Amino acid sequence: ETSIVTVHATAALAILGKLLATLLDIIYQSDEKEKLLPLLNIVMYNLVPYLRSHTLSNLPLLRAGSGLLASLSEYPFTRRAWRKEGMEMLLDPSFFLVDHETLRSWRITTDSLMSHERTAFKELITRIANLGQSNISIFSSKELEQEQRALLLKRLAWVIFCSDIDQYQRQMPDITDRLSE
Repeated sequence: ETSIVTVHATAALAILGKLLATLLDIIYQSDEKEKLLPLLNIVMYNLVPYLRSHTLSNLPLLRAGSGLLASLSEYPFTRRAWRKEGMEMLLDPSFFLVDHETLRSWRITTDSLMSHERTAFKELITRIANLGQSNISIFSSKELEQEQRALLLKRLAWVIFCSDIDQYQRQMPDITDRLSE
């Protein structure tokens, strides 16, 4: 019975991914977009558990949920509903433990997050710079610090990969300064 529920949940997420954002954009006029926030918050509340579970048995739900998030991320009026969770999931240590199709969806979401949210890229750079100073306790090993720094650098590489060519050219001095710290 669990597999039947998974099949139906996956199909529902896939349908929502294809239609929800477009329908909401069509139904609500530009001055009414703020009214959508409670609905989008409910969608995200129910979607996030699927996106956080990186297990083989959850892969179809993760893939469909990532597609839904990618489709929502393409519309500016949805950003307030998913920005915080999107950044948290991007920084999650298990972020890259997904299949290629899921990463394709996350490429859209990551680009939307970093390109249209003014503070998102700066927040990522700041986290990389602050890693050695505040996130590691006095009892942590040097290996753990290096591993966490490598994970953040991997995120930075992913963000640059998801962006347009030369999108971060102006930030390169800041990026290189932070990387050398």
